[in-house]
Amino acid sequence: MDRITELAAVIDRHVAGLGIFTTAMPSVSLIRADRPSTPTPAVYEASLCLIAQGSKRVSIGDHSVVYDAAHYLLVSIDLPLVGHVIDASPDRPYLCCKIDLDPAMLSDLMVAEGGTVPYTDLPVLAVYPSDPDLIDAACRLVGLLDRPDTIRVLAPLIEREILYRLLTGPHGPMLRHLVTAGSHLNQISRAIAAIRRRFDAPIRI
Repeated sequence: MDRITELAAVIDRHVAGLGIFTTAMPSVSLIRADRPSTPTPAVYEASLCLIAQGSKRVSIGDHSVVYDAAHYLLVSIDLPLVGHVIDASPDRPYLCCKIDLDPAMLSDLMVAEGGTVPYTDLPVLAVYPSDPDLIDAACRLVGLLDRPDTIRVLAPLIEREILYRLLTGPHGPMLRHLVTAGSHLNQISRAIAAIRRRFDAPIRI
């Protein structure tokens, strides 16, 4: 059994129906759909989305991307997106895991790794070909749900590995800008977080 098939099996075991499900790991959510869906607006947190089966399209304005088991989605900052599942059936449901990005852990990794923060014009919403090492780490992370007594110790270690692989991957420069204090993207990210925390109260601009 290859790792993406194994990831699909683990997700399938731990979703009790259709929709989005939280897990014992606060940063990990599992998603299942058994048919294509209509376009639905939602705020996507900064996250890595790995599809184990099926495919999905997400859009912001005129920019649209499609991802599947051969491609992962990376959202660098909280974004208002419109998404819809485009490939799913009762026999082969859409199965996805979403892993939220931890800015503090990213910052810590960046400091430990050292190096400069190069200029980048990478998009904050992007799709990349799947990385076998990333799939392997995600499979091990979601697989901890089969052994809940190991989550407290092992989950942070595997999450750290996943973030390191993202930092050293094609989207690394964008993530470095995201967590660099004073950078334009970092300021935008902090503003979005403040608005989301206090959306029901007056905000000084």
